[in-house]
Amino acid sequence: MSCPLCEAGGSAGPLKEYRSHSILYELFHCRSCGLMFWTPPQFPEEGFYDALDFGVYQLAHGLGNRGLGGHQVSFKRHYNAKKGKLLDIGCSDGAFLVWAQDQGFDVYGIDIDTEGVERARKITDNVWPMRLDQFVCYARRRDFRFDVITMFDVLEHQPQPRQFLSDALTLLSSDGWITGTVPNRERLFKTGRTPREFCGDFPPHHFLWFDEGALKKAVGFLGLVDVRVQDQMHGYWIEETLHQLGKPFKRRFTGSATSDPLPLERLQEAGIELRQRTVRFLYGLRGLKNILKLLPKAFEAAIEITFRKGGSLYFQARSPAQPPTADRAGEGPGKHVGKFVKPAAEGSRPGNWESKLS
Repeated sequence: MSCPLCEAGGSAGPLKEYRSHSILYELFHCRSCGLMFWTPPQFPEEGFYDALDFGVYQLAHGLGNRGLGGHQVSFKRHYNAKKGKLLDIGCSDGAFLVWAQDQGFDVYGIDIDTEGVERARKITDNVWPMRLDQFVCYARRRDFRFDVITMFDVLEHQPQPRQFLSDALTLLSSDGWITGTVPNRERLFKTGRTPREFCGDFPPHHFLWFDEGALKKAVGFLGLVDVRVQDQMHGYWIEETLHQLGKPFKRRFTGSATSDPLPLERLQEAGIELRQRTVRFLYGLRGLKNILKLLPKAFEAAIEITFRKGGSLYFQARSPAQPPTADRAGEGPGKHVGKFVKPAAEGSRPGNWESKLS
């Protein structure tokens, strides 16, 4: 079995099997670059992400997300380089674009989640319901180049990561930055270890499982410089466990039919009327939860920081001073590609998918 990232053969596996939407997926481990990947790279149907109703999808398809997610906070914490034009691949409903615009970036976004894109268009007209390969063609006709490209919890969704990263690089300006996050398969206190616990880290949601070494190699294949990979989201397991335990209580009072009940602050916005006594009770439970989690969360975070085993991996890297070019006409490989093979002819590649999953 050939690795979809480094294309080395002889990957170990199958290590696991998982059936979803009548498709049998198998997990393999590349002995060369360390990536774990699921095959076949197949989605059940078009519009798959539009139908999801949990986590960030529930809010993106309903009331809209507010503020930065944990994976986006990492950009705020670690990125301190140039501003300018920013493209967010997998922008969903544009919550990150709001923040980036406030920081002085000229924001653009793409996502295949059409419902999320409709919300993002309330922020800026520069948002399109496109796959990355489609947007590359669109951007070339308009001579778009971006100083920063972000992809938060997007890369793990890509059945063809090699082509996806190569496409992203063609949009990057000289001395521009690519940043993003992926789930850390080596997270010490792992949530979603089995599909029954949480199916989100399994196909057809996630096709790729990264550790720090595999992510460094993925970014390194692009020929970028100043590569940095940092584990993050420490203390996430305690937070997520308490969140899951609290769902039945909240659902009992709110009657929410979705898998993730709405945040308390959003109930009135959603038209859910509760007695004041009930609202005080729910806020009291949340306050108690926040107190009880302090010590165990600090203990978990300390262990994860010590062993560099946080729940997520943040990466950033800079393009060389000369802008990379890609050859899409079939005359030869792009100058930036390095180990990457020549991009396939236009219209012949499998689709790339740009949506996030927390």
